[in-house]
Amino acid sequence: MTPESVMTPPPPHVPAASFVDPRTRADFQGCHWPLCNGGDAPPAESADPHDGRCLEVLAAYYEVNCRRMKLEEARARQAPEAETGALLGAVDEALCAVDAIEDRYASIGFYGEPTMRGDYYHSIGFHRPELPRVLPSEPSCHSFATWLAVPGLDEIPRKQLAGPTVLMRVPHGKVDL
Repeated sequence: MTPESVMTPPPPHVPAASFVDPRTRADFQGCHWPLCNGGDAPPAESADPHDGRCLEVLAAYYEVNCRRMKLEEARARQAPEAETGALLGAVDEALCAVDAIEDRYASIGFYGEPTMRGDYYHSIGFHRPELPRVLPSEPSCHSFATWLAVPGLDEIPRKQLAGPTVLMRVPHGKVDL
């Protein structure tokens, strides 16, 4: 196997190169497109990776909404059980696709919090992760360390931060505070 033939997944913070915005398709149904943070979605041509991640997740929820609508229509016309079963499986498949996208972005702290209207996803509220920042340290005779800003650390009461220093090795760079 040559290195060119090995498919490597994109890094978790980069939207998939194969993503196509469903709003550009002729069969797009705007009534099933969820809101983004309660408003309009980012433009399809946005260069911001966060916007690309939002669009990917919105498109996945849009697909769930569309498949859910087809299932409801089939049930309303009392379609055969085989047809409704297949449509139910299609809804489940779309929900699994949502989970896969969310799992891919979980490692960077990106996630969407859906708001429902009945059985449909109405709005997705997105969390924009704050990446650690390297802050310059003041040189001292004791240390030339670099300080890292840890998101969420400022929310811990100061009295809980006092005490002996404890060094821990954390697998995969994940820290639970």
